[in-house]
Amino acid sequence: MDWVALAAFAEIVGSVAVVASLIFVGYQLRQGQSIERANAQRDLLVQANEFISILAKDEKQFDAVRNCFLDFDGAQDIDKERFNAWAFNLLHILEQAYYMHKDGFLNDASFNGFEQGMLAIIRTRGGGQWWKLSYNLIGKDVGKHLAKRLDEIGDSVPPWDELLPYLRLKEHTAQQDVAS
Repeated sequence: MDWVALAAFAEIVGSVAVVASLIFVGYQLRQGQSIERANAQRDLLVQANEFISILAKDEKQFDAVRNCFLDFDGAQDIDKERFNAWAFNLLHILEQAYYMHKDGFLNDASFNGFEQGMLAIIRTRGGGQWWKLSYNLIGKDVGKHLAKRLDEIGDSVPPWDELLPYLRLKEHTAQQDVAS
């Protein structure tokens, strides 16, 4: 084997090594994106779990949310603020989910769950009153998205207090039973 043949062989081996390295790097990047996606979804689920447990941990918060579902505008200011903090908690989670979904880091099913939860809050009588005040306090694209979805879904998403009837005020439930 002469030097020219050896150089040609080395060039081929080097080319194969470069291609193999590029394939490996591509595989690692894809694996890294999968891990990022899983971590992002896990973080949102942890936040959602914390959101869900808020009402169980604080009776005043529970009562405020319950009162405001019926009539946000007529509620006491402290109840409005408690409801606002509670609902904005989910709204911020949804905002994160919206952008993550848009960037491909959150699957459709997970995003739809967050979206349905927020829409269910807005679909309550008091949640709708709150939404009119809060619509302009979040990112415009998220606000527009939710407004569009509200128009699209009509009554197909039940209000939060129908999904969890124990969140209805007893007096309100009794009035509905009499009216039926």
